[in-house]
Amino acid sequence: MLHLTSEEAANKSNNIFIWRTASYNYTIVLSWRVDEDLPMTHRNMYRWVDEASEEHFSRIGFSTPTYLIFPVEIERTKNNPLAHHGRILVDLDSGLPSPPLARDSLERLDPGSYGLFTLNGEPSNHSFTFSPLYSIYTLKMSTVYAKVLVPQSTVEEQIRGQVKDRDGSRCCLTGVEMAENDLNITYIIPPWKAYLMMDRDDGDRWAMEHTFPTKRPHALAETVMTSSNCLTMSKKAIPLFEKNIIAIDVDDNYRIIRFYEGKKVEAVLGQPLKEYMVPNDTKADKFLRTHFLYSLCVHTYGGDHIDSFPLYYVDDFMDKMGLFEENKIEFSLKGGNYSSGEWDTYLGRQILAWFEDRPYEAWKTKSIEEFGIGQVKIEF
Repeated sequence: MLHLTSEEAANKSNNIFIWRTASYNYTIVLSWRVDEDLPMTHRNMYRWVDEASEEHFSRIGFSTPTYLIFPVEIERTKNNPLAHHGRILVDLDSGLPSPPLARDSLERLDPGSYGLFTLNGEPSNHSFTFSPLYSIYTLKMSTVYAKVLVPQSTVEEQIRGQVKDRDGSRCCLTGVEMAENDLNITYIIPPWKAYLMMDRDDGDRWAMEHTFPTKRPHALAETVMTSSNCLTMSKKAIPLFEKNIIAIDVDDNYRIIRFYEGKKVEAVLGQPLKEYMVPNDTKADKFLRTHFLYSLCVHTYGGDHIDSFPLYYVDDFMDKMGLFEENKIEFSLKGGNYSSGEWDTYLGRQILAWFEDRPYEAWKTKSIEEFGIGQVKIEF
């Protein structure tokens, strides 16, 4: 099963791809990785897609469309080297289309491609095209707002004392007792992102991402400046948590999720992450849920090859290389007025790989190898 992904998705070794099934072009809208250390059930897959979709659609002011998830087979189209189409997989025993994944199934999810369809099994043309988010500690907001709140990012001594009494000298991610110099206390949700704790239907929540808030920033920040919003962690682990590379899924038995860089995470923390060491503070759950949801959006949104390029870049490249007109295809592949250097790019190699697989024979006046460029295919 061949398809293109973004360079970021390839670097993360993602192997779960959720496709928007618009009839004219399938595109990847969500992607992540599952493996032996991070298995997933069908039920949890739906929960992840539900959460990511609700966050996205609430941001743009729409209700989340209803959908079902089917296993799909993806192919690159015959008429466009960078477009995909797909179909619901056929059950080999019955010869009929495979049923959708059951929402409550505890069956283990296999790596592969999955499509979002309507309840009638028709392609979904809804705008499942999610905008990527920055990590939770990244400052993307009003400069005035940032200057006001960033000084409050350091955990106050009174709160630190309460957290030390609760957690002791252990890292909450591993439960390992550590020297005090190797530990630190960090906020789960930083004060300048306190708006994330507001209801999704509160218009002020989205306004605060880009503009000065209508509510007093200090008053809002103080709502998260509490010991329940703090964790004791290894100093090496804190950057991973702040970059949303790791998060705690409260609704999956407090499982620690690593969204990528598994080996790096294990090297930092010294063991595979299995279960979060729950602090004796149930009020922390709401902050952990918010952090997990934000991490989900940061690291699962996107994955389609188009994510790697600015708007219209792909169309401009194809037009420049003469690929929009059928009678120019042979001319372009012979080199024309173009240097091989223009073909020997990420985008150019993907287009040439498509030509190699193309069923038509007329263009094959030269093999790709004669251009000195190897065939590149991304597969899983």
